Amino acid sequence: MTDEEARAIQESAKAVQQVARTTEKALELAEKAGPFLQRTFGPLLENAVGVVTDRLKFYRLTQFYELKDKTEKRLAELGVNNPRLVPPRLGLPLLEAATLEDREELHDLWARLLATAMDPAVPQIKRSFVSIVEELEPNDVKMLSILHSATFDDAAPTGALFRTSQGFLNYQISALAEHVDMTEEECELSLWSLERLGCLYAQFQLSSRSNDSYPPPERVHLRITSLGMALVEACIK
Repeated sequence: MTDEEARAIQESAKAVQQVARTTEKALELAEKAGPFLQRTFGPLLENAVGVVTDRLKFYRLTQFYELKDKTEKRLAELGVNNPRLVPPRLGLPLLEAATLEDREELHDLWARLLATAMDPAVPQIKRSFVSIVEELEPNDVKMLSILHSATFDDAAPTGALFRTSQGFLNYQISALAEHVDMTEEECELSLWSLERLGCLYAQFQLSSRSNDSYPPPERVHLRITSLGMALVEACIK
């Protein structure tokens, strides 16, 4: 056993102990909450809280086994026979978020991210990827994937008005929305969200023809950041 593997096992043991202590504390709090719930709302709600907790545990367990199957399939596709250990500081928050995700396309994203984290042939993923994926919506994933293709696949139709020498793409908002199959409002929200998460640089140009006191953006000048590219490569493409 290497020193790295030994350290990872020790960290995992510490994490398991911490989870056990947290679970024990949660059970103590639940026992204390029981009399209050019964006194305030009657036994029906007190029992209902237990039922909801049981159902949540079952749901998360189901999501975990689906994640396991998807991850193993992805590792097989990558030809990974000896996966590396994922450090608990990365694996635990990833599992927590993945087992709560109910949207299939985003659940698939978690499986691909976990497989990348286990692939010894690539650099270990950043902890920030977990936080970013937690905040992604399906439209954001679609937008980032399409813009990545538009940036790096010159043969693909980009829908852009032009590309600058610095790699920025200039789009009409209406043309970009049509290209990614979204409404203009959905397109704008996705771009703002991806910029906030650090995946895009985006500069909006407001419409000069609108008499509206809050004119909508007419064009956007954008480029994927290094963080955005790394995220796409880790779990989207």
